[in-house]
Order: sequence, then C-alpha cells, then structure tokens
Amino acid sequence: MGRYFGGIIKNSTDSLPNTNSKTGAASGVWTIAEAAQLHGSSKFPRGDVTDGRINTTTAWIGRGFDNSRNNHIDQKSFDSNGDATHWAYFTYSGNARARGVVTNYTIGVIGGGFYCCGASDISTINKITFSTQANAEDYGDLNGGGVSTSCHMSETKGFWNGGRRGSYYDDIEEKDITSSGNTSDWGTLGTTVYDSGAMGTPTKMIVCKISQTSDTNTIHSVDLTSASNSVDFGDLLAQTNQAYCAGNDTEGIVRDHHNGDTRTAADKIVFATNSDAVDHGDATGDDECGVVGDDVRVMIYGGGTGGWQDRIETMTYASGGNASDYGDLTSGHDGGGGQAHN
Repeated sequence: MGRYFGGIIKNSTDSLPNTNSKTGAASGVWTIAEAAQLHGSSKFPRGDVTDGRINTTTAWIGRGFDNSRNNHIDQKSFDSNGDATHWAYFTYSGNARARGVVTNYTIGVIGGGFYCCGASDISTINKITFSTQANAEDYGDLNGGGVSTSCHMSETKGFWNGGRRGSYYDDIEEKDITSSGNTSDWGTLGTTVYDSGAMGTPTKMIVCKISQTSDTNTIHSVDLTSASNSVDFGDLLAQTNQAYCAGNDTEGIVRDHHNGDTRTAADKIVFATNSDAVDHGDATGDDECGVVGDDVRVMIYGGGTGGWQDRIETMTYASGGNASDYGDLTSGHDGGGGQAHN
C-alpha cells in the first residue's frame, strides 16, 4: 500500500482523522471524495511535509503607523494566544497602510505604504524569507496604487487592487512572486478603490470593493486564470468605507468599519458561488485594523479608536460569535500588512 506525502492515509475503519488535523496522520487510503469533504471543512490532516510546504503556524505582521514611521516586522503564532514578538526589518520606514501582502509557502511579499504625514506614497516591494530570520530585501515596485491596496495570490502570482499612489487607482496589478520585478496590468475594478479587502481561492479573488469616493457594500470577484476585470459577486451586510479580511481556500471573514464609528460587525463570505455576506459575529470596533488568517482562524489586530491599539483577537471560520482575546502586538499601531506563513 502506497503512502501519500506527509504520511496522510486512512483505513476502512477510520471515518475521521484521530489526530490533530493540522499536523497528524491517519492510516489507510483516502478516497478523493473523503479528502475533498475533509479539506472543505478544514479537517484534512496534512502531516509533516518535506518539500517546502509547511503548516500554517505563524503570521508576520508589519508594524504599521503609530504616529511615527516604522520598519519593524513582528511574528505571531496562530496556534496560541501568546503575544507577538519582533522578527526583523523592512528596507523602508513607511509601512502605514501597507496592506498589499501576499505569500507562498516559503516567502512573503509586501508592497506599498506611505510616509505619513504629508510625505510621499510608496511603490517599493519587499520580500522576506520565512525559513531565515533576516531583514527584508528589495523585490521590485508597484506600478499601480501603493497605499491601502488589497491583495491575494494564485499559486505563483500576487494580485494588487486599487489603492493610492499620488492619485487613486482602479486597476488590478499582478506579479510573479517567485522572482524580483515590477507589477504589470491584469484588469480593472471599474472604479477607484481604497481601503478594500481581498481573499479567495487560487483561481478566484474575492474583493470587498470599497469605493474611494463613497460608502459601498459591493463584493466583486476576479478570475485569476487569465487577465480579466472584476465582476459582481454579492454584497456586504452594510455600507462601509473600510473592509479588511482574510480567509482559507473556501471562506473568509471581513471586518468592515466606517471612519470614526465603533462598528463591530464581522461578515462571512463563502467563495464557491456568488452570494451575499452573512453575519458571523462581532469584534472590537477599531478603525484601520488588520486581519490575517490561516486554514482555521483569522487574527484581527491593531487599529485605533481613541488611540492606537495593541490588541489581537481571533475568531474561527467554523464558529460565529464574539471574537476572543489572542494576545498583544509588540506595540499599538494601525493594521500594517499581515502575512500568513503557509
């Protein structure tokens, strides 16, 4: 009997994995139907993988704006409620609203941000390598917006949406993240977009399309298999001018917020078919927060309503309700780019 990578197999008497679903292995052979069902419910055990694909256990978070310019990179475990710790540094000290972040299994790529206040917007792209605790390196430039973009990735390409760089953008930019270089055009969102959120599958990007000019609740999708424009997908539960989100390959959670209010709603979006978001619970109502996710949960961090916050909260995709405390950032700041280590 053959074994699949990671020792992930099953016998006829085991109906479900009997070990930790993120790292365990079961005995026997998985049928395609069983594997698909368990993967869709985040219960498929992945075992120990030796080809560079390792379990999602850590988030890397850029220390955003806190009334000063920062270039710090912090790390935070998805698997415990411990505090974040310092990791390394970006090449530039201006990662306020640097939300353009994508990752594969070995590297993280972050683009943009701005030197607050009254100074220039940033087009710089940096790369960090997860296996080595070292400072980021220059990796190219964004040709579209750089401030408050949203982003997602396919197997090899990163995609950046809208944002601001001098003026406001409505474009979708792409870049092969396996090598350095600048982004290039992929399509358009149809309107200028700012403080939007993106997530999705390896072939479809879901964009919570927040207009730069007015409050909106529009959700669009983008085909990642060939160059294309965004199309309508559904609606968020409320009109908003901020939407930050993260997900796994099947569903995701959106923290929508409006400047100056204390909205606490967390919406849930299922990616398979066009549909509206549904209520998934509540989190602390912080302006300009950040969201990063793994296969099981999201962590919602930072932001500022009456001062920059260092709190980290978590909620799972499977269970709604109120977000729970999950540790603290190394300092209070806005939701600088968060990167899942996959």
